[in-house]
Amino acid sequence: MKIQNFDLYVYKLPLKTPLKLMGEVLSMRFGMILELTTTDGKKSYGEIAPLPHMSKETVIDAVGQLKMISHELKQTEFSRESWTSEMLNLFAKWGLAPHSSVLFGLESAFFKLFEEENTLRELPVSALLSGNRDQILEKAEKIKSYNTAKLKIGQFSPLQAIEIVQQVKQILPKISLRLDVGRKWSLEEAVQFGKGFYPNTFEYIEEPVQSFSDLATFHKKTLHSIAIDETLRDHPLLEVLVPEFVQTVVLKPTLHGGAHYCMGIAKMAKNRGMRAVYSSSYESTLGLADIARLDARTHTQSPVGIDTFDIFEKDLFLPQLNVKDGKASIAPSQEISLSELKPMKL
Repeated sequence: MKIQNFDLYVYKLPLKTPLKLMGEVLSMRFGMILELTTTDGKKSYGEIAPLPHMSKETVIDAVGQLKMISHELKQTEFSRESWTSEMLNLFAKWGLAPHSSVLFGLESAFFKLFEEENTLRELPVSALLSGNRDQILEKAEKIKSYNTAKLKIGQFSPLQAIEIVQQVKQILPKISLRLDVGRKWSLEEAVQFGKGFYPNTFEYIEEPVQSFSDLATFHKKTLHSIAIDETLRDHPLLEVLVPEFVQTVVLKPTLHGGAHYCMGIAKMAKNRGMRAVYSSSYESTLGLADIARLDARTHTQSPVGIDTFDIFEKDLFLPQLNVKDGKASIAPSQEISLSELKPMKL
């Protein structure tokens, strides 16, 4: 198979409520939609959307890489059996380490070109509870049909977080809670919170402390299950996949090396007796649908963290993904209209 056209379109999506990421405020989400057209006229799409303050690359960096490989991409004959290595060779020719967001967009488009979509099925979704106390409790009232929810608590003090968790549990007594501290607390603060609940109260507590070196101590003092996210980007895999105190890895393909790399981590984690959870980086519904497809391919059997589709004033490509009552259904890949987006010349 050969690629005839390789086109990029830019989107910007205003957020209903600004996000705080690493101390910075994000009120608009910028990203790109990649459209590949094969020589036999088939089209496929992927989303390339570095997350400001979290991704190592910017949108400008991503465009730069795509410009460098665009000519070779259209000259290469890709095969069903080895398209991944053939794609990576394009970057290697330029001595490039491919950016995570670029890989995820390209891989998503190629997956849909080469694979039969027999992986499509209903997937359980984890709801997202974030913001201030009132926003969290208001959303909790709306997700009683969900079995799992992630609650972001790093913006609160440990005592405030204990109170909010108790309120959420009163509203949702049967829900499985995942907590996300996002490295906001010191070891002392995390232990103070952790001792406020029995072990196994939560599915896991994600990144409870600021330093990776304190994770083992936190686990020893509280016995709570731990998940890692940011740690995956900062430390060698063999150093952090330690099932003695890390039980879950949260995989974000836009941030963590793209689709195949995340699939490799998921397999490695499973072999070590750990779980993998796929999660979003505030992509549009196109990217969220591709994360759901990735979860379906990997068979993690963990509710996928894609409940971020309602953060935008107006989203893209709504037919791609439907989430209702804690279940996601994914539309088969289809040609989509990009007429409202601004084309970018490569």
